[in-house]
Amino acid sequence: MSQIKRKILFIESFTGTCAGAQKVSLNVIKCLSADFDVSLIKRNALSDYDDKLVDYRVDGFLPNENYLKKIYGSGDFLKNLTLIKTFTVFFTFFTCNFYTLFRVLKLKPAYIYTYDPRGLFLGCLFLRIFGFQVVWHLHSKLPKNKFIKSLMMALCTKIIVPSKAIADSLNGGEKVSVIYNGFDFTLPDKPKRKNLPIKILFLGTPHPHKGVHNLLQAIRIVEQKIDAKDIVLNVFGPFERCDDDYKRVIDGFLADIKDIEVEFKGWTNNAEKEIFASDLLVFPSVIEQQLALGGKVQTIKSSEALPTVLIESLAMGVPVVATNTPGVSEIITSPNDGIIISESDPEEMAKAIELILNQLDDFKPDKKYVFNKFSLKTMNSQLVKVFKFTA
Repeated sequence: MSQIKRKILFIESFTGTCAGAQKVSLNVIKCLSADFDVSLIKRNALSDYDDKLVDYRVDGFLPNENYLKKIYGSGDFLKNLTLIKTFTVFFTFFTCNFYTLFRVLKLKPAYIYTYDPRGLFLGCLFLRIFGFQVVWHLHSKLPKNKFIKSLMMALCTKIIVPSKAIADSLNGGEKVSVIYNGFDFTLPDKPKRKNLPIKILFLGTPHPHKGVHNLLQAIRIVEQKIDAKDIVLNVFGPFERCDDDYKRVIDGFLADIKDIEVEFKGWTNNAEKEIFASDLLVFPSVIEQQLALGGKVQTIKSSEALPTVLIESLAMGVPVVATNTPGVSEIITSPNDGIIISESDPEEMAKAIELILNQLDDFKPDKKYVFNKFSLKTMNSQLVKVFKFTA
């Protein structure tokens, strides 16, 4: 007689392009489906990421999708909050939470799983009050405000984080489990590099904290120091959704680059292919920086925890230059992997890029080490333990 699988309800509050956190989420759903009865409450939308969820049972859709699109669209909605905008945010959050609570009371899952602050605030505000087991997968640091941090941690039973850096920032003791993001590495050997052109790669979203503006300034410095005519910078990301003020900043720095070819290629659903075809990946995320946008100086900060793109790059034998955001030093552990810089500073970044470009053959990441440390098999076994422990 087969044993009845316990239910896990996955609250998926994201829709859009399939970025790093979504790749991890897909692996989590696939893993848990082997041992549990997994279903979803998700956004009522169609996107590249939603297409990848079609094989899983959907037990409900978060309400007010039109409002959710506005709130989580380009990022402009939360700027200059008016009374109407504030009411819209609170109305949307509370209706989503009441709907989720209603569905959870009816479905009675053994566990509820969600990730990042968006998932917690859109679906889990009331679940612990009714004694439900909430497992929260955090992909970035929490705000420094102690009250907000304590509140968010109180909303869940167990917290999964992808790096020791994030765990240390929480001080959550046994409530926090570190599980490195795992991947199914089935990659061919990288062919011997052709001399020209040398391809530098950026992969990411169009938010200022991703540091593309600093990368462009660094490229301008690089082209003044080395023969730059045979260097190409390929920038992949949905920059058509970029904030207009930030677009103007990007365009201003682009105008200063004379010799290095810079190509903005939009979003790609085949990041592995683009990394595989590159010689160097640059990860310029900002730790903390002041940036003038629309005539106002704003503070921008990273939201990294364990950047997926760095793991993918090293797994393909492509060295990296990366800002020392949380989790980066747990990925780049050998001088052969590339160079970690202390902040997303154009001068420091340019020096690192120049050094690697001049010595490309000396930077050869240990792919087998990366495969073992960030294997899907290891992540899966640790995930199952967390859920069985929580029972």
